[in-house]
Amino acid sequence: MPFPFTLPTTSSVLLTDHFSSPTHPALPLAASTHRSLVKDALKKHKRLPPADRPAHLPIVYDALSSYLPYLLTLHTPPPHVSIQHNPQRPFEVEWRCTLTPHPPLREPPRPRLRGLTADLIFISATLAYTHTLLARTQLQPLHESTLASASLAPEQRSAAISNAVKHLLLAHAIHTYLAHLPFPYQQSLPDLKQAHQTSPIDIHPQTHASLASLSWSEATLLIPSTDDPYAAAAAAAANAHDTDWMFRSPPPPKKVRAHLFARLCLAAAEHAGRAEAGLKDTGGGGGGIRRYAGDLRRTARGRAARWLGLDAEGAGRTGEAIAWCRGGRWEVGYSNSASSSSKTGGVASSKPSAAALKSGMLWGLDAGRGDEARVLKMLETKWERENAAVNVQAIPAYEPLMAGRMPSGREYHTAMPWEPRGLEEEILEGLRSPAGSGGAGWRGEEEDSGGEEGIRGSGVGMGFSGGGVGGYY
Repeated sequence: MPFPFTLPTTSSVLLTDHFSSPTHPALPLAASTHRSLVKDALKKHKRLPPADRPAHLPIVYDALSSYLPYLLTLHTPPPHVSIQHNPQRPFEVEWRCTLTPHPPLREPPRPRLRGLTADLIFISATLAYTHTLLARTQLQPLHESTLASASLAPEQRSAAISNAVKHLLLAHAIHTYLAHLPFPYQQSLPDLKQAHQTSPIDIHPQTHASLASLSWSEATLLIPSTDDPYAAAAAAAANAHDTDWMFRSPPPPKKVRAHLFARLCLAAAEHAGRAEAGLKDTGGGGGGIRRYAGDLRRTARGRAARWLGLDAEGAGRTGEAIAWCRGGRWEVGYSNSASSSSKTGGVASSKPSAAALKSGMLWGLDAGRGDEARVLKMLETKWERENAAVNVQAIPAYEPLMAGRMPSGREYHTAMPWEPRGLEEEILEGLRSPAGSGGAGWRGEEEDSGGEEGIRGSGVGMGFSGGGVGGYY
């Protein structure tokens, strides 16, 4: 967690072929240069090994942030900026779709999209994906320390979670902005249903409304993590070389905070459920994001049951606490049978998670379901042992608890709008000068799509299924 988005890539295009400005002649040329930087950054990012991509994200972010004001100025120019379209050459661009489902072992589709609005949606969406990936880089040290049974300093943990939440809230704001942006093909196709069917899922407003709910859910679910020592304790219990878990129990949170954390988790589950339903309606599921949204909903409900169990155990109701743990394990989708491993909760050990972490991509694809199942099983085993030895309380069935005792969700964050701006007046003044005779524009250092198609067709790079160095873009 958060979801490991695949950044889309785009074709090369010279905006000077499609736009001109009598008032600011250098604007289309400058915009072309910045767009070429975006194209190069995305293509280089795709070609990097997964483990090297997090360090490259700031470069992608800077390229997108630099180009966006130029694109917005061309898309919605201020009153004193005149933009003329070339009627002989309407603006068209290709983007590699990453949310649209496609056959296995084949590259995602790359439709040709007309108009600046489609380019604005893809650029803004890619910026939102980048924020989500930056949130992952903030949280990865926490995951590494959990697997290694090492503890980060409280201020380091708090800072990492705070920075990750900021990135996720920015991603939510961008997706919300895109969800309310006029659909680019509604005018050319009067039937909106037909427009949705003939355009890529990546630019649908409902898709971005779903992604906004997903980011909000992830940001909400992170809040209880600041005071959650149980994931590290469960990882230590699953580590055969770590024996501290036998005598060093994590400090329980205060009763009021445990109940509050449960309500936050339930609010996160509601938003994840909306995201899952929205992605199902649009047909978006590329990259496993719809499955991830469902896993996130189950993880959030399972974690809420765990906090309610901690609340009950703190009040001396050990039998009820055990039932909450069993209900939580049922929510996350793992067996409550007695044959389940006492250390892993019926799921794989933490070693596959460590291997996934090294790959740089697979960590968190299950939205934390496996980790939560381990925590629930650890607490259930501990409380069952205590109950059998001391308390001897009856353990109620968990189904009535999950059906009728769950509290309502509670929101934590306040949504802030994303308001992208065009170029500042000082920069616009510098673009009033003629573009000069230095050529039509810079296309970037990376080969254009046509050159790569030629390389792939000639047999160079055999053994790659499109995503390697010889891929299209």
